[in-house]
This record gives sequence, C-alpha cells and structure tokens, in this order.
Amino acid sequence: MVRMATDVVYFLNPGHVGSLEGLHAFLKLLAKASGSDCQVLLELSTPDWHAIDAAASRQVDPLSKYRHNEWAVLECSVSTEDCIGESFPLLFAEPLVVADAARLSGWQCKVVLEDRNRHQALVRLTK
Repeated sequence: MVRMATDVVYFLNPGHVGSLEGLHAFLKLLAKASGSDCQVLLELSTPDWHAIDAAASRQVDPLSKYRHNEWAVLECSVSTEDCIGESFPLLFAEPLVVADAARLSGWQCKVVLEDRNRHQALVRLTK
C-alpha cells in the first residue's frame, strides 16, 4: 500500500458556514485538527453581483448582509412541490476575501483558478 505524505482535503463550497466569522472559525478549527503538511482545496461559488444588486434594489430594507465586490450572505431554503424547508444562511465570497480569512486562520493561500463567467473559483490552502 502506498501512503501519501500529504493529506489533501477537498470542500465543495464552504459557504454553508453562513458568515465570514463562521468561515474564519471553520478554517481555524481545520488548521488545528490537520497535520503540518495538509493541503485544502476549496471550491467556491462566488457572488453574482448583478443578481445581488438587483435583489437589493427590490427590497424595502436592502440586503444587510453583504459588502459589494467582497461577500454576501443570502438566506436560502430548499423546497419541493409539497413543502418549503427552513431558511439558512449561505456565504458567497470573492476568492481574495476567502484568502484573507484563511491567512488569519493560519493558512497560506493561493487562488488556483477563477472563472468569473461561471461564478466559481478554486483556492488552495497549505500550512
């Protein structure tokens, strides 16, 4: 059996943490629990600023949980034909904002890929 010298952890959109504070706490916890040679790949869903700005303009009280060109926390829910689930916060952040949170949490960070048309990015964290 071959043993890899480096642990690699892959996360599909860490936006489920719900806020920048939640992202920072999650990354600190991951740094503490992982080995010194751990690498983390974060696949991000970046904000669609056109859609967010349009939604904010339709609200009496504009979205209070966003900073334009940096991050947004949207209230989401899952629904079917028969029912609607409870809402939950979902964080959408620009890669450089995630990189800053990662550095504050003890990681080195590099944006590996960014596709602005598809609102996706891949960020690699190392210790």
